[in-house]
This record gives sequence, C-alpha cells and structure tokens, in this order.
Amino acid sequence: MDTTFQMDWIQRTGGFSEGRQWGPEWFQREVGSRTTMLGVPGTEVYYGDGPVTSGEPYCFFDGSPEPASPVAVVRRQAKAATFAAVHEPYERSPSVEQVRRLAEDDSAVVLLVKTPGYTDYLCVGFDDREHTLAAGGESFVFTEYGYLRAQGGKLNARGKVDVLKQSGKLGHADGR
Repeated sequence: MDTTFQMDWIQRTGGFSEGRQWGPEWFQREVGSRTTMLGVPGTEVYYGDGPVTSGEPYCFFDGSPEPASPVAVVRRQAKAATFAAVHEPYERSPSVEQVRRLAEDDSAVVLLVKTPGYTDYLCVGFDDREHTLAAGGESFVFTEYGYLRAQGGKLNARGKVDVLKQSGKLGHADGR
C-alpha cells in the first residue's frame, strides 16, 4: 500500500457482559478507534479477526457477542523502516481530517495532524541529538520528541521542541 490508509474498529461490548463488569449505560455507547497510517511504497497490510482471551479474574469471554478482536499487521522489507501511525479514539465519528508527513530524514520525522478545531505537529527523533527538519516553509528544531498544538491563534508545546518557524514567523517553545 503506497498511500496513507485508515482502519476503523467499533467496540460494542469489549468482551464484557452487561451487569457483570459494567452497567447498561456503558453498553449504550458506541466507541470507535481509527488508525491512520502513512503508507510508503512496498507496504503490505494484513488484517482480520483474532481471538478474545483473558486470564483471571475476568474470564467472561466465552459466549460473548463479540467473540473476536481486530488484528492488523503492517510490514515492509527494507534495511530500515519508519512506521508512522495516529490512533484516534472517538465516539460517534472521528475528527481527524488529515495526517501527513511534513519532513523526514534517517533519524527523525515530523507529522501534521489536522482536525476542524486544531492542528498538531508531532516531532520524533530516533536518537538524543538535536534535529532540524524543514518542508514547505515550516522548520522544526527539537531533541528526542516534541508535540505542538496550534489552536485559536495560540501554540502549546510539550517535549523538547526549541523552535518552530512557520512562513517567516519564528516561535520558541518557551514563548520567545
């Protein structure tokens, strides 16, 4: 699979029986999980149902109306591979509109995750060096990892992000 792909799973019971572990209100909700994974040439995707199993003390899976658990296997044949995925829990419908790779080199990657209410920038380095990645007028300087959320004209940062340069504007994670 050469392109970005998505997988959705809906949980109705989670293998539990009403009244044993949870009340009826828990079973009236439909909760989903969407995985969006960035594809690259040569990506193979396999999916199916796996068994629902549990050990003590919650061995109530026999006779469950949801007897299977979703399983996905994504693989590539290469000397090295970066698998970039966003896991989005949701109720009713997912909100992520776009996931894309902004910049990448052999030791770091920056992703963009866009929703109607905010834009997230996810920066991951595969070592403890400082990384500078740039693409499309945006530059990121970070060490190890960084998370930036742009929302309502404000920028919140977590992790080890030092600088974000966006279309000629320069911002520091500490507000400078």
